[in-house]
Amino acid sequence: MSRDEIQYTRMELLRLKNRLNLAKKGYSLLKRKLDVLISQLFELMKRFKEKYAQIDELVSLNRKLSRLVSEEFTYAELDAIANYNRLEYRLDIRYRNIMGVKIPKMIYEKKDKEFYYPFLRSISLGELSIKSRRLLDIIIDTAEITAGLKYILKEIKKTKIRVNSLQYVVIPKIERDIEQIRQKLEEMERENFVKLKSVKKDEERENLC
Repeated sequence: MSRDEIQYTRMELLRLKNRLNLAKKGYSLLKRKLDVLISQLFELMKRFKEKYAQIDELVSLNRKLSRLVSEEFTYAELDAIANYNRLEYRLDIRYRNIMGVKIPKMIYEKKDKEFYYPFLRSISLGELSIKSRRLLDIIIDTAEITAGLKYILKEIKKTKIRVNSLQYVVIPKIERDIEQIRQKLEEMERENFVKLKSVKKDEERENLC
């Protein structure tokens, strides 16, 4: 007997009904997971657009500030100031769970350090340093969001395939098999009823004789 061959028994009917209930519960859970992931996807896309706009604005501003600073200081002076004011930080990656999907979260910690004295006499240099550090913060946030988008998009694609498979293939197939078995059992019952009725008539004739 092949795997796809249907057994026309009440036991098989019961088994398929239980399988149908499980498939529908699985579909419901996966559909809910898909809805949450899509909602999270739109939220991340919104945050990505906001961060991207901030990056674009800060990059444009930093270009202008860089031109002003280059007129106030020589390259050697700027190199010395940059080395002294080098940012010390620690970056760790942890994960948060969204509907079974691990989304990376970047933990960014900076070491506070007072600026070198030229900042006190150069508004442009001080502003450039502050904006550059702000730009780094946003870039790290954007990298976290981008990684989250990648993970969620991958999971959405996988979950959507499973949802569609249950909705359009598995559940309809089980329902067709259940209906086919039900019809076959009803047909067999009618045949048995006719046979029993025929046997009963034959017995009545024999009794009359």
